[in-house]
Amino acid sequence: MRLLPLLIALTALPAAAETVRIYITNSAGDSIHVIDPATQKVVQVIPGIEGAHGIDFSPDGKRVYVSNEADRTLDVFERASGKLVTKVKLSGHPNNIATTKDGGRVVVGIAEDPGALDVIDTSELSVAKTIPVNGRLHNVYVTPDNKYVITGSIRTKLLTVIDLAS
Repeated sequence: MRLLPLLIALTALPAAAETVRIYITNSAGDSIHVIDPATQKVVQVIPGIEGAHGIDFSPDGKRVYVSNEADRTLDVFERASGKLVTKVKLSGHPNNIATTKDGGRVVVGIAEDPGALDVIDTSELSVAKTIPVNGRLHNVYVTPDNKYVITGSIRTKLLTVIDLAS
């Protein structure tokens, strides 16, 4: 009897493993490669995104968000098909991105002086706000409690904490 829960858990592993994918942003190229780690094969190519840099996903797994350095946009794709939904024009040259845990916003670090954080409303797929910061942003993280964005500027050696509520 004690083995039954273990067997059920083990039988669920292959089904879950089939949905695991690795996304490679070819920042020096013009595509994103999606790899199935079980087979180590490319299972999807998302073309036409020159200078893909930061990448993140909607919590429900339906959308892929990519910062596009060449077009200065946040490109939104359907995860299953790889089809482009839209390109959201940003306030400057983007770097890394992060999606809020509730999926309502994507924050994009702007790596151009004077520096900014663009906040994208995912229901409207538009820039809701541009928050000025001191220095070009590189990394962008949302805290697990969904309250703050933590950003870093390599040039100014500053860490900025932004309250998402205000």
